[in-house]
Amino acid sequence: MSLMEALSTRDASLLPGRRDEDWRWSDLKSVVRAVPAPSPVADKPSSPPPLPQLAADNEIVVVNGRADAMGFHAVAGLPRTLRLRIVSRADQTAHQGVLTLDIEPDAELTLIETYEGEGSGYLSDFSLAVSVGENARLERIVVIDEPADAVSISQSQVELQAGARFSQTVLASGAKLQRHETHVRHPGAGAEVRMDGLYLLGGKAHADLTTVV
Repeated sequence: MSLMEALSTRDASLLPGRRDEDWRWSDLKSVVRAVPAPSPVADKPSSPPPLPQLAADNEIVVVNGRADAMGFHAVAGLPRTLRLRIVSRADQTAHQGVLTLDIEPDAELTLIETYEGEGSGYLSDFSLAVSVGENARLERIVVIDEPADAVSISQSQVELQAGARFSQTVLASGAKLQRHETHVRHPGAGAEVRMDGLYLLGGKAHADLTTVV
């Protein structure tokens, strides 16, 4: 089943469910009976970003799937910090976003990635493609804080070259259905991976941190 195809065609029968092994703990098909209409264009939020104490050299804001940049390229030299805000300003609608992140050999980047909900009942799908060059370093800090009635899916594909280092820490507060999925490939020798996750859930909140290495 294809989440992207289901949202683009608004065909709920294509949504993954518990019969799909990778989704047995996040039955999207039972939660979303009908795919909502596309989310409208929305302005950037005026509120300050989460974790304001963490200063960033650059910022990319994605609102209802629409980004103010197609991606980010980190070059070797001084360590850099990128703030990536994925914001849903939608009510009972659906949106998708895609972004690429390239880290060249020997570069160092800290990624502060936040998922922010400023609406209700929305369906959000965000995909991030990450390439980490030889001997490069990426530290990824993810905070997912969205309304209790939201359905939020985020997927990332991370590829590490020889000697690359990747660390990830995810904090999820849950929602009607919240799934953060990370796939890591390290075809190069000597790569290092550390992945941590923390749930802070209450009531019927659902959070799913899925990782494949």
